[in-house]
Amino acid sequence: MANKPVIISGSPRSGSTWIGRVIEKHSESRYIHEPFNIGIKRDDNPFKFWVEGVFNSQDSDHLKRVNKYLKNFYKVTPDFVKEQFKQLGGIKASRDVLWKIRERNRLTTIIKDPIAFFAVEWLGENLSDKIIITIRHPGAVVASLKQKQWGYEFAQMLKQPILMEKYLNPLRSEIEEFANDSSKTIVEQGALLWRCVYLTNLILMENHKEWLFVKNEELSLDPIGEYEKIFNYIELPFSEEVKSYIEESTNAKSGQETDLVRDSKKNVDKWKQILTTSEIEFVKSFTKDVWEKYYSEKDWE
Repeated sequence: MANKPVIISGSPRSGSTWIGRVIEKHSESRYIHEPFNIGIKRDDNPFKFWVEGVFNSQDSDHLKRVNKYLKNFYKVTPDFVKEQFKQLGGIKASRDVLWKIRERNRLTTIIKDPIAFFAVEWLGENLSDKIIITIRHPGAVVASLKQKQWGYEFAQMLKQPILMEKYLNPLRSEIEEFANDSSKTIVEQGALLWRCVYLTNLILMENHKEWLFVKNEELSLDPIGEYEKIFNYIELPFSEEVKSYIEESTNAKSGQETDLVRDSKKNVDKWKQILTTSEIEFVKSFTKDVWEKYYSEKDWE
């Protein structure tokens, strides 16, 4: 298992970081943060767009660059060894380099990256046999994007013809509208991004029964029970150390919450305090064609 990474993806703000950081607490794992993130400067990063798709039908040279770039995050490659000697001071640091090589070979690599969502089928075919997809209520995702003030430039999707053709054609008119209208609010942008991700996810759920699809709400209401399922899926023991961390990080008192320490049960409905009534009505109506495949009317009450 250690030679193939676990991929965790989903919509931005859907809880993938939470899952990744919990798994990181296991002594047999190592955590990698968002290789697809073009906002993080990394050598030889082959990506140009936020939420960039990767497909077998793309140019073979591009796919080779993507493969080489990603393997440097989890395999012992010549580039990895060279970089370690460079960082650690040459041949005198050989003991430290050998230790890093041993750990990379021994530990299970956890790659957390919601930005890689439209590449997960390719990742599943070429890098990983363990894919975890996080699902979260549209109100909660949009509220979190509103808090962060994170928008999205939909013109970047239109510049990816294979992505549009394979997954997003049903939403082409809305994507074109948003790409040409700079007045769209973050709430509106977030709602369309949620539809893009979770409309595509319906295809993934149908085609990949072997993957694990995790609802953030179920994880929040029963963290111990649901995380045990995750650890069983990735074939790591559900250790007492991990259980203790989950219990400590999901029962935060008021005023002590952070992105990774919270009262997970209360967090399920927190979005209702962040969005206005009119914003909730918009998100509910605009995403209805997709959310009704995952949620019920009761989940909006």
